Amino acid sequence: MPLADRRIGAATPILGSPRWKLDRPSSPHRYVDRFYPVALLAQNAGRDENVPAAGARALHAALQPSYAKAPDRLAYVEFEDAEHSMPEDQWDQLWHNVVRWLIRFVG
Repeated sequence: MPLADRRIGAATPILGSPRWKLDRPSSPHRYVDRFYPVALLAQNAGRDENVPAAGARALHAALQPSYAKAPDRLAYVEFEDAEHSMPEDQWDQLWHNVVRWLIRFVG
């Protein structure tokens, strides 16, 4: 089951989807109530055909009420014009975001 290990303080999935292609019972999108207080930053490519951004976008919308007490712990970045093979400058920005997020929430 996702987020069963409560030691996870921060997560930064990249180019991923919480809605698995095979609709398994353990698919993370089914457990919106299990994410908070994990500091969650997800980043996706808006034109990604391999891993469409819609699943991550929908999850983040569903998570917002859970994070109302600490909205700074939830962030979503979508590189609108990027495909799965992102341009180097956007890829660099994505990793910069990951590092900043982890320094902020993990130390």
